[in-house]
Amino acid sequence: MSVRPWPHTGQAGLRLEEAEGEPPLRQAKELDGLRQERRKLADWLRKGEDPWERFPAAPRSRGELAALKGGWHEAADGGSLLQGGFADYALALLSGWDAFGEALDEGGTFSRRVRAIVRALREERRLPVYAPFPLQPERTASGERAPLLQPSADGLLLTGVQPVPAEALLAAELLLAVPEQPDGPPSALLLVPIASPGAELGPWQEGDAALELRLRRVLVPQERVLVQGDADRVRLLLSEPPFAGLADFQRAARELERLGELAGLAFALAERGGRTPELELGSRLGLLVQRLETQRALLLAAEREAAAAPGGVWLPAEVPLYAALAESGAALREAAALLPEAAGWRIAVPMRSAGRSGAAASADAAASEEAALAERARCWTSGRRARELQLGVLAWGSDEQRAAASWSRYPADRLRGLYRSFWQSWEAGRTDGSAQRRKGEDE
Repeated sequence: MSVRPWPHTGQAGLRLEEAEGEPPLRQAKELDGLRQERRKLADWLRKGEDPWERFPAAPRSRGELAALKGGWHEAADGGSLLQGGFADYALALLSGWDAFGEALDEGGTFSRRVRAIVRALREERRLPVYAPFPLQPERTASGERAPLLQPSADGLLLTGVQPVPAEALLAAELLLAVPEQPDGPPSALLLVPIASPGAELGPWQEGDAALELRLRRVLVPQERVLVQGDADRVRLLLSEPPFAGLADFQRAARELERLGELAGLAFALAERGGRTPELELGSRLGLLVQRLETQRALLLAAEREAAAAPGGVWLPAEVPLYAALAESGAALREAAALLPEAAGWRIAVPMRSAGRSGAAASADAAASEEAALAERARCWTSGRRARELQLGVLAWGSDEQRAAASWSRYPADRLRGLYRSFWQSWEAGRTDGSAQRRKGEDE
């Protein structure tokens, strides 16, 4: 069942109101869930938890850089559709491009357009979301692939099926990197209003993402075309500091939070079952804590070693930041895989009935708490959170790709220095040893 996009209401960039002519929410489970999300986020916003006030356009101090670790993913205690972080990532990317875009921009077009977009998003409180998944081409009646982009007098016409994260249900804009040649790398960067004429939002049929946005000759105005015909520039803007450094710092902080949640859940499940003294499980839990603390130390180093770039914008230190990201993907999956072992049979424990008193009520309360832990474990191993971990691999790259990104940023001079120091020490030791042997022979 396809769903037409909900119109933007202007309330902190979230579409929270039902529009006339929408499909009745009771007709689809997904739409009923969206109604609950709207209520949840509306309550959160009414309490004054507005991340627009805490999200700096470009951090001008170490404190503002630290504030980037928070964001929309914290909405409703991290329990909303926005907890995936794709909205935060889009905002942080745009902030980095706004701050450093002039370094790439001989004519000023890119930086002017980005600056205008960032200002409009903040003033109109329109929330963007980043969709890192490849745009799929439509098929013509003859079976040929329709072009993804076509020129228009007013901009570009976009056609295809775009897998998007669930946050697209609540966001107003979609940030896309689109290839202009069949099977080529992304060479255009576009910001597309989700409620554009010709755009239709519905469940993703292939199972790799939460939703799909079907685009049929959707007009992208020229002022929202940030890059066109330049794959190298797109790659630079999406993966290299300083342009992507703020977004990657925010992502590393979010992945650390998830790892902490998984570690706490694994310990709680093991402790409930009295399994923490077991050697094998205890050693795996201990290794998980080591990885958690290593991630925390790397992120703290990235923050403490941060420095102001030309222009006064603060950036995290690259080496510890990308070392943290290189490790976090594997650590998250390993932690999730540990949950069934820590939970044992309790992962399938049913909730008991309420309404009893005395000792029976206490027993029911304990059982309910245990069942809640088991439900969280199921969510991470086979439910929504498990899907998010898989989306993370699709969106941010495999362990090998993360490791390569970390290695490419390690300063080669530091490695050469270690190499020289080793051989100098070895030569000095060999010389001293020879001298000692000769002295012994003389004596």
